Amino acid sequence: MAGQQAKLMYAAIVYFGPKWKFEDGLDGSVLFEWRNPYNEDSYETLKKWVAETNPSLAEIDSLGD
Repeated sequence: MAGQQAKLMYAAIVYFGPKWKFEDGLDGSVLFEWRNPYNEDSYETLKKWVAETNPSLAEIDSLGD
């Protein structure tokens, strides 16, 4: 259970936390930042996914892509 809770916490950070990406712009490289907006429905979906699939860390990391 503790491992499941840790995975949920990590997944929430990866999914809802800030993300950064460099892209080429007219004046050179530009850094973009974005994040998925938090809402209870999205959190409950994420919680269910972690509980039902017991994802690997690599699968959780792919949420940030």
